[in-house]
Amino acid sequence: MLDLNELERVLKENSGKKILVSVIHANNETGVIQNIKEITRIVFEHKGFLHFDCSQSLGKTPFNFDDIGADMVTLSSHKLGGPKGVAALVIKKGLEFNSFIKGGAQQKFLRAGTENLPAIKGFAEAISESVGNLKNYKEHCKKLISHFEIKLK
Repeated sequence: MLDLNELERVLKENSGKKILVSVIHANNETGVIQNIKEITRIVFEHKGFLHFDCSQSLGKTPFNFDDIGADMVTLSSHKLGGPKGVAALVIKKGLEFNSFIKGGAQQKFLRAGTENLPAIKGFAEAISESVGNLKNYKEHCKKLISHFEIKLK
């Protein structure tokens, strides 16, 4: 778990600077799920910018970008069983920043390159399917946990 006292200390120490805090919402190895609401409160209280990587939690926990409240959220297709090589960076409306790679207008001049429409469509399908099966996923996890605990005993 992120040490919220340490986060607050670092933000106070860097008061007046533009700070980006980036946090993995759910850890795929440990299963730790960070406290989004408290992290968001602390970061915004100190006028920081906040990014959550929700690649592991999308489709496994309830998800609503507005409820998360971050400036940016990353989502990844292959973590949902969708195509590899496609992801999304969801950006809060009104947040402006400069792009590193200048180029075409296909993504509002924020990123150059051709969009992989078949992969994007596959990602959308994977999101739709996983979010629609959230209840089944939770039941499946409960069965796995129960089985694991029985085997451990």
